[in-house]
Amino acid sequence: MSPPRFPSVPGGYPFPELEREVLALWRERGIFERTLAESKRRAAESGAAPFVFFEGPPTANNTPHVGHVLTRVVKDLFPRFQTMRGRHVARKAGWDTHGLAVEIEVEKRLGLSGKRDIEQLVPGDRAASIARFNAACLDSVMTYERQWRAMTERFGYWIDLDDAYFTYANRYVESVWWALHSLYDQGLLYEGHKSQPYCARCGTTLSSHEVAQNYKDVDDPSIWVLFPVREGQALRTADGGEWRTPAGLHLLAWTTTPWTMPGHAGMSVAPEIVYRVVEHPGRPGTTVLLADALEVEVPCEVEREGKRVRVDLRTLPVLVRVTGHALEGLRYDRPYRTHPADTPATNAVFDPAPSDAAGWPVVLAEYVTLSDGTGLVHTAPAFGADDHQTGLGYGLPLFRTIEPNGKVAERAGLERLAGLWFKDADKEVVRDLRERGLLLHTERHRHSYPFCWRCDTPLLQYATESWFVKTTALRDRLVARNREVRWRPEAIGSGRFGNWLEGVVDWALSRRRYWGTPLPIWKCDGCPETFVPESFDDLFATAGLARPADPYDRSRFDPHRPGIDEIAWPCYACAGGTFRRVEDVIDAWFDAGSMPFAQHHYPFENAERVAPGGAFRPSEFISEAIDQTRGWFYTLHVLAVALFDSVAFENCIVLGHVNDEQGRKMSKRLGNVVDPMTVVEETGADALRWYFYVNDPEQSSRFSAKLVREAAQGFLLPLWNALSFFTIYANLDGWRPGKLEELQRSERGDLDRWILSRLDEEIRQVSSLLDAYSIAPAARRIETFVDDLTNWYIRRSRDRFWSSGDAGGSDKEAAYQTLYEVLSTLTRLVAPFTPFVAEKMHEILVRSQSPGAPESVHLETWPEAARESLEEAPADVRGLVESIALAQRIVGLARAARATHNLKTRQPLPSLVLVFSREAQGIDVRAHVERAKELILDEVNVKEIRWAERRGDFVTHEVRPNFRVLGKRLGAKMKAVQAALAAADGDALADSLERDGAVALEAAGEQVELTAEELEVRLIEKEGLATAGDRELLVVLDTHLTPELVAEGRAREVVNRLQTARKETGLDYADRIRVRYRAAPALEAAIEAWRDWISGETLASAWAPLADDSGTSADVEGLALQFTIEKI
Repeated sequence: MSPPRFPSVPGGYPFPELEREVLALWRERGIFERTLAESKRRAAESGAAPFVFFEGPPTANNTPHVGHVLTRVVKDLFPRFQTMRGRHVARKAGWDTHGLAVEIEVEKRLGLSGKRDIEQLVPGDRAASIARFNAACLDSVMTYERQWRAMTERFGYWIDLDDAYFTYANRYVESVWWALHSLYDQGLLYEGHKSQPYCARCGTTLSSHEVAQNYKDVDDPSIWVLFPVREGQALRTADGGEWRTPAGLHLLAWTTTPWTMPGHAGMSVAPEIVYRVVEHPGRPGTTVLLADALEVEVPCEVEREGKRVRVDLRTLPVLVRVTGHALEGLRYDRPYRTHPADTPATNAVFDPAPSDAAGWPVVLAEYVTLSDGTGLVHTAPAFGADDHQTGLGYGLPLFRTIEPNGKVAERAGLERLAGLWFKDADKEVVRDLRERGLLLHTERHRHSYPFCWRCDTPLLQYATESWFVKTTALRDRLVARNREVRWRPEAIGSGRFGNWLEGVVDWALSRRRYWGTPLPIWKCDGCPETFVPESFDDLFATAGLARPADPYDRSRFDPHRPGIDEIAWPCYACAGGTFRRVEDVIDAWFDAGSMPFAQHHYPFENAERVAPGGAFRPSEFISEAIDQTRGWFYTLHVLAVALFDSVAFENCIVLGHVNDEQGRKMSKRLGNVVDPMTVVEETGADALRWYFYVNDPEQSSRFSAKLVREAAQGFLLPLWNALSFFTIYANLDGWRPGKLEELQRSERGDLDRWILSRLDEEIRQVSSLLDAYSIAPAARRIETFVDDLTNWYIRRSRDRFWSSGDAGGSDKEAAYQTLYEVLSTLTRLVAPFTPFVAEKMHEILVRSQSPGAPESVHLETWPEAARESLEEAPADVRGLVESIALAQRIVGLARAARATHNLKTRQPLPSLVLVFSREAQGIDVRAHVERAKELILDEVNVKEIRWAERRGDFVTHEVRPNFRVLGKRLGAKMKAVQAALAAADGDALADSLERDGAVALEAAGEQVELTAEELEVRLIEKEGLATAGDRELLVVLDTHLTPELVAEGRAREVVNRLQTARKETGLDYADRIRVRYRAAPALEAAIEAWRDWISGETLASAWAPLADDSGTSADVEGLALQFTIEKI
């Protein structure tokens, strides 16, 4: 029985269709599930520790976009790699199901607008309304699960979606409650009244890491406001004198949030700053107090000689100077007499207490600077974190002049503004202050402002009660543990993430919303007693409730609102009080950060999976986009440190954003959103995967189907063509692996041993790079190797495969054995990167010849290098690799020289001259070149290689000024420098630039130093030469052509035309042909002289004249050729 043929390899661009076949195979044979089982078995036998991987939970209430594809293909790479290396990688999927993202989508679907509408879904029944709303949220969380599953499967991301965790599930919620109980026990969970970022649209506060995710540059009105100072107050001046405040004196403050002005309750100054008083340039008798050494302009427009003139108050004469210390307690009037206060003033610091009657005080604050504004900060304790702290310290009242719905409150003093949306109030505040003479100046100011990351509404700082995680108490541990994490890019860990931890603030945890993990805190309404259960059973027992038969069955017990709100019981610490739950839910990011333990229902189950032996087991690898540095990465880190005193993850790849082909952010408004599912049908998933890998996913990337196809043409197509080449010739010759005894490497030729050594080195290097989570360098090495395989090994070995019968002997067998070994090994090496192509290659190369082989390449093991590292290899092997590397370098420079002079590669040239630098001579270059001499001669298409020692025999250097760069610096000296450069030795200047990066010369009597960027170096070749080079090597081509060389070049062009015709006619590689032709006399002479060689190259067994005008017309170097070919 004859051995089986290799299956045929589809031509063209077959990847999308082939991938659909592979997906069907994976489903039919359960390949993913079998890799899990097989890796568990192998790990048990070898004792290999499991590879822990955490899947960040996406929210499935919207369609996936191309950024999600990027994260999934990156996260897929390393579990595949580690599985092939014999480690078991459990890949549990997860879904983030709580939070504002879900609520906002449901509001839109139900036609609701805000909390008031939600709580009136069932008119008059708030609890029933919340129940109906949360039921709709639960129904919606997996709305797009089908699209997510389709995307996940289509791109080859192997994750267990059938055993996924859901953050709404009872077991998950209970684990989150346990975490909150642990934080409470450690004193890290507390209730506080603070000014916090607040979304009026969503009606809830946000944490600092949520706020950080959506800052935008916006133009807002900036205003310089005058605050009248009470007359006759004594102040000590900066020089020690005494000065009494005159009538008409005003404090000057600057703000970009005019809407906060009605909440004003104090003026902050810095104690050590010196302040000055100047006269208002447009109002005689009016004076203004501002800081003395401001770094920014203080503008005021005044009328002078019928024109509006802009004056900077910093330039005006100083009337008096005082320090910030001296200003403390100075009384003035605020612009809006708002009342009543939400929190009254106290006389703890100032007596009488601040009021409209007694005046409002100047207070001291260290955060006041000279870098912007006026050195005085308008302080509204309800609307700023610093303002709030200052207000508490000085007993200032709090005026919450904005309602929770974001509109100006209806109260005394705000009649003109009441009911306006807070940002819409800006214009009216500006208009009002101008009319009352309290506005010095206003203009638009571009600054960065926070918006809600879910609904995109402008945020405001809002003083309110919340529950906090005391992350400030963990700061040192958070910073220290972060140093244990290997970040890619490294700068993220030390910079963006590290800086965030250094400036950490307490985590605002509670949310006044509906669909989320309920905050498990019950407070007595009659005394300070608080209860935080650590489990459902703890709650049932304490509340005196019967335990449900199955507390994890949502139909029996639902820990969500509103049912959980109804659990109440008499206080055990006081008489008459009742424990009632704090109605808030928690930040959904806390859910996501709990996934390392909550996905396994820890500590109630699976303790050995989460913390074997009591020690938390972190993930060895996670990856998400850069915005997660202040999202999931942060919450994972905080909870792991707080609960386990451990890192949550050991290696983290932070991914850049995916933009459109022009580098713009994708948006519906621009109409440039690219649907990845559409792209994949055109390009295939492997092409898209490879595009992201090789272009470095750690950096922001441009994305389009065109760019993906280009990436495929640089790697997938050459690899596929190499497979096709091998199978065609192996089938023609009936070659099969193992048919003949395997040849030792020492029995094979230089090219064979070179490509096998290169393969060994790539296995070692790619393994090492993947161990270091370095994706792009690993992918680029593989791509370079495939280029060497196709453009060097296969192209240089074609004649060995083409030789007929046994003419090739052992050399032909060596070529087949070598190429088969390389391709079958590459199949495993690329499997984690391009799993679909690798599967088809495994099927064609391995399964077709050995039915007992693993059914999938993903059930194979990772390849091992057959030999030690190149540095430890025998001298002969090292020399071989170095010789071919040098040959590639020489050939590359020679091709560049040809391209510069438009010399076709098919035109033979007389000679190649090599000029090596003295430094390069020390590596025995002559011996290396001699070893690869025939290869170089053939590749460069020259007749001989010659050597020379002096570059100056072939080229000179001309160094000129780069006028665009240098002109700005030298100005009038430019001509003198140009003349000095022209007079200098260009070769010496070029050598100095190459060596030192700069040159020094004398021009117009002065010494001038010029850098490489300020100069242009031109290579001036001697006539009849084509050159290219670098610092160590100059390659020189002699371009003089003899008639014999011209004829040979024409013969090569004829071969090219005939080979093209063979391909277009669809002839098989082994088909013999008859050529009928008519050629111009000069071309006919060339064909006659080279007929035997042309016949051998094109399998032309017969030649005859062409009697008519049929066939193909071709132009060969301006000479006519008419021909037909036919199979014999």
